[in-house]
Amino acid sequence: MLAVIALGGNAFAREGGKVGSPEEQWERVKLAAGDVADMIEEGFDVVVTHGNGPQAGLLAERVSDYLSLDMIDAATEGWMGYLIANALTNEFLRRGIRRSPVIVISRSIVNKNDPAFQNPPRNT
Repeated sequence: MLAVIALGGNAFAREGGKVGSPEEQWERVKLAAGDVADMIEEGFDVVVTHGNGPQAGLLAERVSDYLSLDMIDAATEGWMGYLIANALTNEFLRRGIRRSPVIVISRSIVNKNDPAFQNPPRNT
């Protein structure tokens, strides 16, 4: 059976949607990896997808003069994918699960005339 687990970007952020320190991010990702490993041990094939709103917002605040939104999104997908892949690899090794995570960076076509771009929500 196939299960899709969608982890919101806030799953890896501190309370209030703030991106935590690297240590805090690792701790949160390790918790999610344990849940994924549990499902695999129950016989599921698992696809993990994640949001990256807080991470993209943080990066945009720091580098928006140098990177476009699509580049920021790709960078944070890689960032979160890196954390998830490492946490899963470590958890699989710990449990003797013979699997290797694969990370996929995705692309989406967005309508630049979407009215949501006129008044986007702010991460405070």
